[in-house]
Amino acid sequence: MSYREVTYIGVAVISPEMVPCTLLFDAAHQRVLPIWLPEPGVEALEAIEEGRMARRPSDTDVLQGIIETTGAEIEALRIDSVYQGVYHCSLQLRALGQVDCKPSQLLPLAQSSGVGIEVHEQVLADASVKVAPQEFLEYFGIETPEHLDLEGDLQRESASGDEAADADFAAFMEQMGMKESDLFQDGEDD
Repeated sequence: MSYREVTYIGVAVISPEMVPCTLLFDAAHQRVLPIWLPEPGVEALEAIEEGRMARRPSDTDVLQGIIETTGAEIEALRIDSVYQGVYHCSLQLRALGQVDCKPSQLLPLAQSSGVGIEVHEQVLADASVKVAPQEFLEYFGIETPEHLDLEGDLQRESASGDEAADADFAAFMEQMGMKESDLFQDGEDD
C-alpha cells in the first residue's frame, strides 16, 4: 500500500449546495481532495485554526488525552479508502496498532497534533481533482498557503494522466451530486 502526504488547505463552501468542504492538497500532482464533513467536524477545524479554547475538552482533546495517557504515539494519520463518497481513515499508533476513525476525527487531530495526513494513492486517483494552487482563491475562496509547491506538471491534457480514470472520477462526483463544472462557477445565475 502506497500513501502520499497531503497538505490541509482549509474549509471552503462549495456550490451547488453551499456545503462546507475540507480541502487537502497533493502538491506533487497538483490535486485537491475534497472531503465533506458534518458541521461539528468543520467547527472543530475552525476552532483549531483560530486558536479558540473551549471551556470543556473537545473530542480531539479527549482523543489526544487517551493517546498520551496510554503512552502511545501517533505514527501516521491515514485516509485509507473511499467508497460511494464515504472515506475510511485510520490512526496508526505506536504500541497500540491501528484504530479506525472518521475524517471528522482524523482531520482535527492532524491539525492539533501537527502530524501529517497520508492518503492512499488509490483514494487520490479516485476522488481528487486537478487544481493549481494559484486557483484556490478563485475557486474556493482560500488564499494559497505560502509553503505550497507552486511548480508542478500542469501541461498534461488529462487531470490524472489516465482519461479512463478521469471519466471514473467524474462519475463518482456525479454520484455525490456534484459535477466538476460546479467547482468552477463564476457565481452568476443562469
